[in-house]
Amino acid sequence: MNMILRSLIVAVVSSCSLFPATYPVYDGYVTDSAGILDGAYHDYLEKLLTALDTRTTAQIAVAIIPSLEGEDLASYNVELFRKWNVGRAGKDNGILFLIAVKERRMRIQTGHGLKDALPDAAAKNILHNTVRPLFKASKMTEGITDGTEAIADAAAKKYGITRTSLGVERPSRQAADMVPVETTISDGAPKHGNGTPWILIVLVIAVTIVIVVIIRRYSGKAAERMRAGRGNSMDR
Repeated sequence: MNMILRSLIVAVVSSCSLFPATYPVYDGYVTDSAGILDGAYHDYLEKLLTALDTRTTAQIAVAIIPSLEGEDLASYNVELFRKWNVGRAGKDNGILFLIAVKERRMRIQTGHGLKDALPDAAAKNILHNTVRPLFKASKMTEGITDGTEAIADAAAKKYGITRTSLGVERPSRQAADMVPVETTISDGAPKHGNGTPWILIVLVIAVTIVIVVIIRRYSGKAAERMRAGRGNSMDR
């Protein structure tokens, strides 16, 4: 019985690893798996970041995902940065701008080769003062676009050029979709209550019920054996 219980407990503990995070497939400089960006703005950002890469070798990737699925924002961003290999080989000059729509959270991951151009303080300033106000005004497309432009400005400056010199024209602001979003926007600070996958919750409950049933069944059988043993002793 003890071995069975230990096995069940191990199953419950290890169940957290049964549902690993899912990462979007790289779909160009802008990967919008949540379907947030207006088509004209998506094309604009793709052209802008392509031109920046061509002129400077700096690579900026924008990832818009529906949900973190219970994963930690910072860990998810670092792993996605690694999976996508953002930045040129040997230069580590990549930047990943991640937006998680359901959790309303965002984060900028900068490669070491661009840390001097976009240190953590500057990245936080972009999120706080450029992106967040537009998100709060339900202008998510514009927030993502302005944030990406600010990141591109920093990267371009490192290589002695300006973003506007790339010659990619931005669509009119009226073309941006007005996507309603919650007003609480986080820039990546620790936050409780991101949510646990419901499948994991159901699994834990089911395993717990099985453990309780097994304990009761074995306890009942043990009691019967004890009573039987007492009866045999009295018959002797």
